[in-house]
Amino acid sequence: TACPTNRFTRGVSGASADDQTDCLAGIDYYGASTSTAAFYVGIGFYSPYRDNNYYSCTNKIANSDYLSAGGGSNNCSYACTTDYYSSSGVCSYVGVGYYSPYGNNSRFACSNKIANSTYTGSGGGSNSCAYDCAVDAYNSAGSCVYVGNGYYSPDANPNRYACTNKPANSTYTSSGNGTNNCSFGCDASYYYSGGTCATVGVGYYSPALDNNRYACTNGGSNSTYTSSGGASNSCSWSCNSGYTLGGGSCQPNTRSTTTLSGSGYLATMNCTYNGQPGACDGYYSYSNLPANAVVTARVMSWGASQRLLNGCWGTSGLSGTNGTGANVPGQSYCLDLFDGSVPCDQAAARAATPISTMCYKVNSI
Repeated sequence: TACPTNRFTRGVSGASADDQTDCLAGIDYYGASTSTAAFYVGIGFYSPYRDNNYYSCTNKIANSDYLSAGGGSNNCSYACTTDYYSSSGVCSYVGVGYYSPYGNNSRFACSNKIANSTYTGSGGGSNSCAYDCAVDAYNSAGSCVYVGNGYYSPDANPNRYACTNKPANSTYTSSGNGTNNCSFGCDASYYYSGGTCATVGVGYYSPALDNNRYACTNGGSNSTYTSSGGASNSCSWSCNSGYTLGGGSCQPNTRSTTTLSGSGYLATMNCTYNGQPGACDGYYSYSNLPANAVVTARVMSWGASQRLLNGCWGTSGLSGTNGTGANVPGQSYCLDLFDGSVPCDQAAARAATPISTMCYKVNSI
């Protein structure tokens, strides 16, 4: 009689045999009884020809699964498991942003993430890698949006956070690149010094976000700065003592003599200052005034309505000069010039703040 299913006599596969007790199992089949059908060993096992026993394959590498029986020897076929791929004889993990289907042995790049995001895992066998917002992007209504200056967001974090690292008197100029470390610049008229934004001080300026300070140069010679320049080279300044603003610069208060001419008891003055007509701020000499004269001066240009001690320029004239009463022929008189903001009748207050001196000499006619 013929051997049962998957059993064979020696030397003749599947043929009938007189000695049925020799019907041993075929390749990758097993079973102790020769009178009944043999059983398939299954995936990951093997059985040599006419062995009747089965054995586990041990030839696969790590991170792989068997795909078949061994064909009679310890040589079962195998392939890499999900998200592992064949590389240099081993099954390697595909890595973040990649995937590999089960048993495929190749890896593929995921393409499912949205803009401004970063992958955080592999795809689990398909193009569906996990992702979250990238550095300095945060989740807003399902989109990854840039956090903006003065904020930061760590990689793969859906939230944004306000930076707190800038000093007072400064402005953030960038995001934090994932940490509380946003770039900043000092505000206008402040500069970076010793970890703080300090005021530049009188005579200096600093543009916004520049972080350095610069010396003002707009004041020129013989002047002193009285304020900072803010964001530009425009510090406030005033002329030093002994100098007066003329022609856009500080000029020394030098003497200029001008002759007054007139008739009777009236005289007319035409002023010069450092050779510039009409700027009456320095020392002046008068001559040929009659005794007991009342001086009426016509000033071409007198800045800020400046006034004289013991009298004021005007149509009513200047009399009783220097507190001496009538002018005496042959004698010189000097008057102090003061800020026009001090009234004429406040002699003591004006005496405390002289600007310059004006002199004249009374001669006989």
